[in-house]
Amino acid sequence: MEKYLAPEPIGEGELSDLWRRFKREFTQFLTAIDKNGATEQTKLAIFLRTVGPRVNDMYETMRFEEGEDRTKWSVVSGKLDNACARRTSKHVTRDRFLQLNQESKSVDQLVVELRKQVRDCDF
Repeated sequence: MEKYLAPEPIGEGELSDLWRRFKREFTQFLTAIDKNGATEQTKLAIFLRTVGPRVNDMYETMRFEEGEDRTKWSVVSGKLDNACARRTSKHVTRDRFLQLNQESKSVDQLVVELRKQVRDCDF
């Protein structure tokens, strides 16, 4: 049997970026271990086991409306999308974009950083 590495747990840093990356890697991980067709509860259990304490604590304190099932991956994932969404002013992000300089980064690293920054600038 092949082994696949689970995504790194979410640690310290900008939560919106870390969540976006973790969710992408988690979806790839589910595909790799052939669990995309698993039940919502199974996906959630795998998620909670791999996401780390920071988001686990968020899950434990989440409020669910009547009719929302806290044991479904799709429901929890949607709530985390909303909770982890970046809430900054486009003026602040544009200023950060304009302040960005190459410093000791390679050209490729700078291009990646610029693309990340421009995504939130609403140009």
